[in-house]
Amino acid sequence: MQNNNQNTSITHTNADITPSIAKVITKRDLVSRGLDELRDLTIPNNETAENLVEKAEHFFYGTNGVIQDYVQAAFWFHKAAEQGLARAQFNLSVQYANGEGVEQDDQQAVFWCRKAAEQGYVFAQRNLGSMYSAGRGVEQDDQQAFAWFSKAAEQGYAVAQCILAFMYSCKYYDEGVEQDAQQAVFWYRKAAEQGYAAAQCDLGWKYATGTGVAKDARQAFAWFSRAAEQGDAGAKEALAILQRINDNTP
Repeated sequence: MQNNNQNTSITHTNADITPSIAKVITKRDLVSRGLDELRDLTIPNNETAENLVEKAEHFFYGTNGVIQDYVQAAFWFHKAAEQGLARAQFNLSVQYANGEGVEQDDQQAVFWCRKAAEQGYVFAQRNLGSMYSAGRGVEQDDQQAFAWFSKAAEQGYAVAQCILAFMYSCKYYDEGVEQDAQQAVFWYRKAAEQGYAAAQCDLGWKYATGTGVAKDARQAFAWFSRAAEQGDAGAKEALAILQRINDNTP
């Protein structure tokens, strides 16, 4: 059996249709946080988008001696996102998707994620694919999901490559995505060769069952072993099955 638990969640890495960041911050009652902090929200004229996003990331992760503060992070990500920086647009999108420092809002998550994805930001392309796949903040659309996962996969992102392979494999995705076992193997291999355990395990099953590739027990064992070494539970189970079959073979 294949590992069908593909990760299509909205994640972080390393037109205004919602309340502004300023309104959200007001809900936290900034007055109680002191005048010094209010002054800190004033943006110098020479502050670049890169400077703003770095400040946001320090607030988000609580690094560089800064106390973790999702509200401040959202404020600075928004300022950088408005300047067109894809990295900021992506991270702001994730904050809206997860309700981190802002009111949870899937439509705003899609809005900012699309901004970044259209600039070729690979993590945003993957997340936008997930949003279309799940119908979060946008009408569910397998064709759009496939298109955005493909863009991310073509840039070499292993997670997207594995998801794309799964879509080629699975009859569930039957609207606009033709089942193609050979394409599934192609993309699983791309991800597996980058060390992505889920893809290594699924590629092992392709070799074990001869689906989209010639049946080859040695190749199956090799890929299961690589995934198992990374702690993949499905690969460990597969190795145990292969061992039992081998033990019962005259």
